[in-house]
Amino acid sequence: MPGFLPRYLLKSCLSLCLLAGCSPRHETPPASPYMASSSKSSSQRASPQVFHFTDITHQAKLRFKHNNGAFGLRLMPETMGSGAAFIDYDNDGYQDMFFVNSRDWTDAEIRDYQAGAWLSSEYDYHVSRQRDSNGARVLTKWVPPRPAHRRTPGALYHNNGNGTFTDVTKGSGLDIEMFGMGAAAGDYDNDGRCDLYVTAWGRNYLFRNHGQGQFKEVARQAGVRGSGWSSGAAFFDYDKDGKLDLFVCRYVQWSPRGDVFERSAASARVMHGLFPIRATPAACIAIEATAPLPTFRSAPASRAVFLPGRRQDLRQSRSKL
Repeated sequence: MPGFLPRYLLKSCLSLCLLAGCSPRHETPPASPYMASSSKSSSQRASPQVFHFTDITHQAKLRFKHNNGAFGLRLMPETMGSGAAFIDYDNDGYQDMFFVNSRDWTDAEIRDYQAGAWLSSEYDYHVSRQRDSNGARVLTKWVPPRPAHRRTPGALYHNNGNGTFTDVTKGSGLDIEMFGMGAAAGDYDNDGRCDLYVTAWGRNYLFRNHGQGQFKEVARQAGVRGSGWSSGAAFFDYDKDGKLDLFVCRYVQWSPRGDVFERSAASARVMHGLFPIRATPAACIAIEATAPLPTFRSAPASRAVFLPGRRQDLRQSRSKL
């Protein structure tokens, strides 16, 4: 609403003001390279530095193509992009790249969508499009024709050190299908090799780097497999014990069965979404060095969940995947 400052934003502004008031005062503020005295002529004033970026994807031989699984149902996860991560997986000093991918919907997931609850607009739309051999209307949610199955795992690109990359996904242990969302790279087991954590809808994946371009999926053994819908993640040492911890961002509670169909009469468009949206708390996970494989445990985390139209603060508690 114009002119309205949310309470949490006001608190943030006040906190910044207090912090500024506690900082040391300077008699003469330090000069900024982008500021000039009004007494100086325009020709003497410093100009801000301008940066230019050039798209070199083709020259770098990065051929990755994202598959969001869309074929006409407009299910909610299809609207999400996918993440990527820089990871020097072979310790040659050059940053390699991993691209997260999604996949086609399975037959079981489509059947789950069809078994969901009906709305009146959804009933009228779907039933009007289907007739059996006798011309009677069919009480089944209509599903558009589906293309042939495409196998679309994520992609690991090796940095050749000359501005180009080579796809080395096949046989790396990373060539598995998932409805991926984000990725985080870090050496969680302190063996000198960078590992990879990938978030997804349905479950998450932890790929332990065994060297020689080989990864093994160990999320279940490490206790970070999870369920539901996770979006992003980050490794960081929150307790400064020398072991990387893991923060996992969660998204809403969603399933094909719960995806709600809505048809706008004004535009005759078909839309899908999740109403009402229920947020899932994030999870902060600390690592425990246990033989033979380091595992993670839940750790205290302050968190805020944002719902449409309001903000809900959650007190400090132990999170769960």
